[in-house]
Amino acid sequence: MTRIIKTVCFITALFASLQSVAQQEEFNPRKDFYYDEDYFRPYSPYLTLNAGYGLNFNTMKPEQNFSADLHFRAKYEYLHFNAGYLVSTDYFFLEGKKLKLYRSFQRSHHFHAGMGTRYAILKHNFGGYAGLSLVTGRQLVGDTAYYRRLGPGLYLQGHYHWKPIYDIGVGLGLYLAISEHFSIFGLQLSVMFSGDFKPPVKSRISP
Repeated sequence: MTRIIKTVCFITALFASLQSVAQQEEFNPRKDFYYDEDYFRPYSPYLTLNAGYGLNFNTMKPEQNFSADLHFRAKYEYLHFNAGYLVSTDYFFLEGKKLKLYRSFQRSHHFHAGMGTRYAILKHNFGGYAGLSLVTGRQLVGDTAYYRRLGPGLYLQGHYHWKPIYDIGVGLGLYLAISEHFSIFGLQLSVMFSGDFKPPVKSRISP
């Protein structure tokens, strides 16, 4: 009787282990899968919209920034690419008690492209990228005087998103943009939109 009980327990544990492996395989982040009867294709292109605050190492003053990046995979499993735009300045919109619209003379624009890698599962997305940039902008040298700048640069960025919905995530990002006249490091709030969900294709054959 004891041997039978042990055998039953062993079979039950083995079945539970196999079921766990099957569930993990279902959510393999490198393979297509179904979840709640919806079909998903992981590692499809995704867009991030970001806003935050950083420090300009050239002026040693804080700056506000906005950026947008498109991330995508071309051929290889772990190699991903991105292209994007970052704008950073000490003031964007409002200043003072009268809330007058104010735009600073100090502003930099970073157009960048690079490569990196990404890891994504059902509720989480991690990404890290590095590359080259074209940097242009106005470098303030007085109260209203500035130089126009144009030159090459480097950039690094990393982000994490929690996805309450599989194709939409919210999270944080870090960035470092380096050039001769504009070197900026900062933290951003980030929203991601991906194209992993694939709606069912309607049949073209009339019933």
